[in-house]
Amino acid sequence: MASEHAVVILEQPKNNKKFFVKIARTCEDSGRILREINVLRKLRELKVDNIPEIVLSGKIQGRAYLVENYIDQSKNRRLTETNMLSYILDWLGKFYSQTKQGTIDPKQIVHRAEEVAKLANGFVDLTDSLYILEKSVPNIPIPAVCRHGDIADINFVFSNQGMVGIDFGFSRFNEPPSEPHALVCANKLMAAAKSVDVLSELNEINPFFFAIYENITRLGEELEMLNELEKNLSVINRIRYFVPQVQLSKIEHLRMCYQVQSTKT
Repeated sequence: MASEHAVVILEQPKNNKKFFVKIARTCEDSGRILREINVLRKLRELKVDNIPEIVLSGKIQGRAYLVENYIDQSKNRRLTETNMLSYILDWLGKFYSQTKQGTIDPKQIVHRAEEVAKLANGFVDLTDSLYILEKSVPNIPIPAVCRHGDIADINFVFSNQGMVGIDFGFSRFNEPPSEPHALVCANKLMAAAKSVDVLSELNEINPFFFAIYENITRLGEELEMLNELEKNLSVINRIRYFVPQVQLSKIEHLRMCYQVQSTKT
């Protein structure tokens, strides 16, 4: 929504070079691309594998742009849904391992979710979800990693070098490794707890803690985008009609499954 994309081919006598170009639609939309540039630079400093390589970045008439080496998808590999999930979890495990920097106090994670609840106040009540977070909060520090921020299938390319994660416009450092917990259905979360613990060090943490936090975080990001859209387009009092229903239904399903699980234990 906030950027335009293009594939540019530089023709040469011996071999062509392909680049992926992303440019903000307006000066006001430059923030996400600037964040992506900064994140990718820091990831390169950390020597993180299987991420895009920046060729050029800057601004044109106030609009931020980013040029990356194009990542060709392997023509010899067709992944099933199950295989795709396995490869994404494997990529996230390696990504988190390479971006771990210190720990986060679990209470800080609850506080971040509370800030989203304030943003959502007036058109959705997250009180019950916050209650689950507070009730399941662990008493051990949680690894702080870089959050990819948009783990949809389209943001992972299986290349000749293996799975590569792309599109880091929503990425942030100092986040818990919660993303894998949003990749499985709520009613399968307990059974899948071991597979979504991609760092293999979260056995003492209730997987619902991460799943609830991850989905609330995603809701917050979508609401922030809608706020930006409302501001840039001067649309007054319309955001309440665009509340992300898919994200809200996931949070509600997690809440219900947590209650069922609690009655069993």
